[in-house]
Order: sequence, then C-alpha cells, then structure tokens
Amino acid sequence: MPKSLAMRVFVVLVLLGGVGWLTPALCRSADDKPKEAVYKGKTAKQWTQALQDSDWWNRALAAKALGRLGPAAKEAVPAL
Repeated sequence: MPKSLAMRVFVVLVLLGGVGWLTPALCRSADDKPKEAVYKGKTAKQWTQALQDSDWWNRALAAKALGRLGPAAKEAVPAL
C-alpha cells in the first residue's frame, strides 16, 4: 500500500473513531441527569442504609464502599 493511501486510511479511521466518541455527548439532551454513583451494584443510598445493619461485617463493607465512592457519597458523611 502506498504511503499516501495508508495515510488517508489512517485519517479516515481516526475521524470515524472521533465521531463515534463524540456522538453520545452531542446527542445528550438537557433533560438527561447524571447517573447515581454505584459500587458493586449498590448506590450510595443503599450503602448508607447498610451502615445500620446488625452484622458488623456488613457495616464494615458499607463503610469501605462509601469510601470507594468518594465525593459521590457525600450524603453518607453524617451516618459515618
């Protein structure tokens, strides 16, 4: 394959990849709300509720999960 043809193919692939990457962002409507953060299938609210569990192990897992969620779990701070 000549260098110029290879370069054209490369440019086309890069442009198509960029369009595929930008399309979801461009198609998002103003009504779309950010999804709630999830860790191991549970939301921050569910992990906060798990802090009240009678089993110490479940409470420890909940505290660790909330730590992993970081700033997304700021509503859990009073319960900690």
